[in-house]
Amino acid sequence: MMRKKLLLCISFLMINALTFVAAQTGSVTIVSIQPSIEAGTSGAIEITYTSDVACQLNIQLRETNANLTTVNWSPWHGQMFVNNLAIAAVPTTVTLNYSIGGGQTTSANLTSGVQYTFTFKLSGDNSEGDFGYNDSQTENLVTVTAPSLVVNSAVFTSVPTEIIAGSDLLANFEYTSVNEGIVKVDIRKYDGDTWLADGLVVASFINPAAATTATAVADTKTLSIPIDTPISSSLAGAENYKTVVTLYDDSWGFIVETKSDLLITETLGINSVEVQNTTIYPNPVEDRLFINFKANKAENITISDITGKVIKNISVFNNLNSIDVSDLKQGMYILNTDTNEQYKFFKK
Repeated sequence: MMRKKLLLCISFLMINALTFVAAQTGSVTIVSIQPSIEAGTSGAIEITYTSDVACQLNIQLRETNANLTTVNWSPWHGQMFVNNLAIAAVPTTVTLNYSIGGGQTTSANLTSGVQYTFTFKLSGDNSEGDFGYNDSQTENLVTVTAPSLVVNSAVFTSVPTEIIAGSDLLANFEYTSVNEGIVKVDIRKYDGDTWLADGLVVASFINPAAATTATAVADTKTLSIPIDTPISSSLAGAENYKTVVTLYDDSWGFIVETKSDLLITETLGINSVEVQNTTIYPNPVEDRLFINFKANKAENITISDITGKVIKNISVFNNLNSIDVSDLKQGMYILNTDTNEQYKFFKK
């Protein structure tokens, strides 16, 4: 009887052991690793995995043995986890970004022949242990490079040079900053190149503006110009308007700025402009410009920018009463008809 119980106990343990082992099968296959990652930034990694159990993925940054791809398990440079991975009977894709610390030793400064390498493994959610190892392959290698030098800068990527009083100016810009600071985008009145103390028209801020990497941060600010702003042609002497993007330190100490000349023109009316026998509306316009001919309808219409370059040419207009201008950039345009009429309108 004792022998029978012993055999049953051994059988039970063997069955559980086999079940335990079988429950830990899985694999990790590298699809791609960003080959070079700048210290202080992150690099893209894509893998596929299979697993018989719910699991988590563990990624570690380590070093190889000299002149080999095998892992030297002594140095350790950080890790990350991807949790709550489901059972996957077929290869399932996982994409992630692995962050490298800003103070990480660069590959160029490692011992001769030593390289950085990523190691991968799966761990069961229910303490089944580690499995599905992937390491010591050429495709696991990665190069860590020095951080790029950050230079303080603030520049426009696009900004209108002409605007109607009472409308919105869309200023697109980008900046880099060594330390946390403040970015100001504004429209100012100058006397020549001297900013007038009472010349601020409108301003917008990023406060605080976080310190950046060498990759510029892009942003957009909308500046609403008051309708009662004096137009450029009414200014005295050398007075003029400029759109300005400025980078300050966190105590409003000036660092750097970029200026763009701006012409502010007269208001065209709240809803429409009527010239001779035609009305166009709305003005400013966002998507579609409507034209109401009170007398002879035009058959040919052109739309030009302020330099005279023809942007649109509508050869047959007599069966239409509107024009799609949604694709035009913000700014002033001129509409000409073959009935010798000319109109200015502003695209928001």
